[in-house]
Amino acid sequence: MKSWTDDQMFFVFDTEFCQNEEDDPKDAIVYFSPQDTPDSVRCTMCCQLMGVSRFLQFSFSPVSLIRLYKWKFATKTIANYTLALRGSLEMPDSILRRQLDRLVQLFRFHFDNFDKVQAASCGSRRVFLEKMSSIWNALLPMSQNGANMLDQTLDVVPSIELPKRAGILHLQAAQLLEACQGHQSVIAGCIMCNKSILYSQLPTNILHNLTFIFNSNKQSLPPGEIVPVRFEIPGGVNLTFVYIRREELDKLRDRKSVV
Repeated sequence: MKSWTDDQMFFVFDTEFCQNEEDDPKDAIVYFSPQDTPDSVRCTMCCQLMGVSRFLQFSFSPVSLIRLYKWKFATKTIANYTLALRGSLEMPDSILRRQLDRLVQLFRFHFDNFDKVQAASCGSRRVFLEKMSSIWNALLPMSQNGANMLDQTLDVVPSIELPKRAGILHLQAAQLLEACQGHQSVIAGCIMCNKSILYSQLPTNILHNLTFIFNSNKQSLPPGEIVPVRFEIPGGVNLTFVYIRREELDKLRDRKSVV
């Protein structure tokens, strides 16, 4: 039995690279999966979909889903970049949209935006494309939740189910995080064990992004912005920047002040 995520196609298209008829659409394709797809198929698929999307956008309104004869695509535009994710006709529209939203959320959470990745490429188009390839190669399988249909439908966060006699562990985890919050710079946190949540003070959307990234088996996800420190980091400890909305940060600070 095939999964919804079997044979999925995903691409990132830079609309600034196709302004005139003589422009080569191949140059506008920032990323394409499956990566063994011939260039002719890539260009045909991207150009046809972008043509339909732009026509609907200028004639009616921006669209988030385009249904074709055999497939359907969820689309999302960020600045001058259009992202498109293909799903089967049997895949519920809401699941396909949610998977694309999850891809975008993971990208923004770890890298913020395309401009930051481009700035880190030192103006080199080749380096930028290599970074894009590494980023989306890692994020695409993360967004599929292991191709588990139930997890995709319910947007499940993996949690540890403790037996009644082990409830003290949950209490100790809560006390540990509250002790950490005694430091001025610590706003909130979570404790994970075996890729599952034991205790968390974080809202669900942030928790989703953290679990996706930390449960990725470190599969070639390139580092985001480097955290500068003036001390030696202990073994097994990783420091990384993540990006959240201002209102999310304010809510976390308000919750800490109440505690």
